[in-house]
Amino acid sequence: MAFNDLREFIQGARGLDDVKEIHGAGWDLEIGALVEIFSFRENFPLLLFDRIPGYPASYRIAANLINHPRRSALAAGLDPRLSKRELVWRWKDLLGKLQPIPPRIVKEGPLFENARDEKSLDMTIFPTPRWHELDGGRYLGTACCVITAEPDNRRSACTFRRAITRASCARNTGSRASRVRWRSPSVRTRSCG
Repeated sequence: MAFNDLREFIQGARGLDDVKEIHGAGWDLEIGALVEIFSFRENFPLLLFDRIPGYPASYRIAANLINHPRRSALAAGLDPRLSKRELVWRWKDLLGKLQPIPPRIVKEGPLFENARDEKSLDMTIFPTPRWHELDGGRYLGTACCVITAEPDNRRSACTFRRAITRASCARNTGSRASRVRWRSPSVRTRSCG
């Protein structure tokens, strides 16, 4: 089964009775602690946090999306009842048949529903957790795939990283991604996660 967006994937997980909604958890350490507690359980669900204090209802946080074999299978269009071993073999088969989808430039669609220009962009409107006590700020993404490409030499790099909100940064980590953004304005960045 293919999913067009995160909403459809969450509905698919609901169909497996695999979603736990939590209302009223706070962004500062509480959501992170709950995610960690649930992650240690054998059959942990996808967690959907809503009614986060200080934010409008329906500004939600989804956690544990695909880190359980059942939801990994769901995301890949495989049978969620597969054993872990069967899932690995099916996943290996899928990767062997993978055909990249070329990008399309579109002028309208869901991507543009919440478009902002640089002056009106305010990432603090989103409930962004500080997941752990020693975190240097609030992380909007904790397993983001970031693909950067340099148009002049067609080189690209793919990294998995955490995405901190700039307004909450307690310190600059000096990571390559932050250096690339400031040194090379021609670098195109795509992010999924």
